[in-house]
Amino acid sequence: MSLAWSSFGVLVFYLVNFLTQLRGESILITAVQFIPVPIAGFVASYLNTFLLGRRVPPADVLAFSCIWFMVGNLLLATMPVHQSFWYQVFWVNVLAPFGIDLSFPASTLLMSRLVPPEQQGIAASLIATVVYYSQSIGLGIAGTVQSEISNGSVLRGYRAAFFTGVGMSGLAFLVSMWPVVKIHVLKKNI
Repeated sequence: MSLAWSSFGVLVFYLVNFLTQLRGESILITAVQFIPVPIAGFVASYLNTFLLGRRVPPADVLAFSCIWFMVGNLLLATMPVHQSFWYQVFWVNVLAPFGIDLSFPASTLLMSRLVPPEQQGIAASLIATVVYYSQSIGLGIAGTVQSEISNGSVLRGYRAAFFTGVGMSGLAFLVSMWPVVKIHVLKKNI
């Protein structure tokens, strides 16, 4: 959860900077480009309800969500400066909410199952705290990578930051696969 949300902080911060600094778009035009986010978030929330309602293990949903964090950062890391909104930014704004809206409820459910009922509220608040701290820590790491790699090129620094986000979310996916493998593979062999 921490690694995935670290990559999301990188995605949002550097996407806005990429659009305003490198593409020279105004803040208003940049904000308009985020219109697909609430629509995709609505769909992702219903998908989450559908999956968890069908008794899909929350660990599976969490692992699936990490893919969308990684895809979003990968699309941005490979995005040309002068390109239509519809090629990559649109798809990032459609796909990234699936990472957000699938991971948070799944991880909250996983955490709340580990504690007694009277402590489930504390467990949920711990997840929220991890989300916010992770975004800040991820931005700190990406900012360090950006400044060390940029060598005077803003584009090169932003790409390095996005690839840092890819690495964080890729590692998050690998870590999140352990419970999935444990549930689906190891239990069948026992």
